[in-house]
Amino acid sequence: MLDQLNKHILAIAQGSPGIKFGIRANPMILSVLEHPNIKVKVIEKLQGYTKFQPFQHLFFFASLDEVKKDCGNAWKDINNRSLFFDKPT
Repeated sequence: MLDQLNKHILAIAQGSPGIKFGIRANPMILSVLEHPNIKVKVIEKLQGYTKFQPFQHLFFFASLDEVKKDCGNAWKDINNRSLFFDKPT
């Protein structure tokens, strides 16, 4: 996962994929991990990964069970802050 982040994180942060595909939105990555303990380990690694720190606000994580139970409230960043979705207007 860290190798893939290194390869793509700058493009994601700059919004290049959105520009390429004509999507106007702030970049954000939602990662669903199959088991809760895998989510914990990934977050622990990312917390200690200094190259990730400037981009941490773009990434949110949840376990598969959390998504199944309440997809809208399942997402946390590496500092355990929740992601809130705006209601459509």
